[in-house]
Amino acid sequence: MITMKQEGSEKKYLGLKRNYYEITCCKNFIRSWIDLKKIINKYDVNAGDFVVQCKLALHDAFIINLIKVLDKNKDSYTFHSLIKDNEELYEIMEEIGLSIELVDEYTDKLKLIRDNFLLHIDKKYLRNSNEVWLEADLDEKELVSFVYKLYDTIEKLYFSKPGLGGYLDYQTDSALEYIAEYLQKNYISK
Repeated sequence: MITMKQEGSEKKYLGLKRNYYEITCCKNFIRSWIDLKKIINKYDVNAGDFVVQCKLALHDAFIINLIKVLDKNKDSYTFHSLIKDNEELYEIMEEIGLSIELVDEYTDKLKLIRDNFLLHIDKKYLRNSNEVWLEADLDEKELVSFVYKLYDTIEKLYFSKPGLGGYLDYQTDSALEYIAEYLQKNYISK
């Protein structure tokens, strides 16, 4: 079997490896964010509390990692590059239920958030920064579903190539137990 390295395409090999790493981080950040949000929502937690700030940071981290994977900058090697370099990706996308139109839609929506909120303080949204999120029209459940489909697609392509190993998956137990115990001691249940 010929590996991507043996095919003479180090850029493709490294690009696939980096995209799989970034989407794995994104998926793990989402799972952490969802788990932490569930725990926090049980208590009347102060918005300035450390765990709330962690939840916000996890949200921003998953959005940033997702944007990295979907960026269309000509100097970036992203999911759009993977599509061009791997003909079999169309079959994988169809099998997973992920359309190129949906990828393009989320790419545009997330670019709006990146360019006007997440990495810049846009003058248009100074009065109310939530307006950029409303304009992007992202449904939380649909976004999470999209990320999981994108992850499944990249993962399937990644493991179809010989010689590539996986990344660590998200482990919840110990940290979530500690956070739940902290909130029980310091906050009133809702």
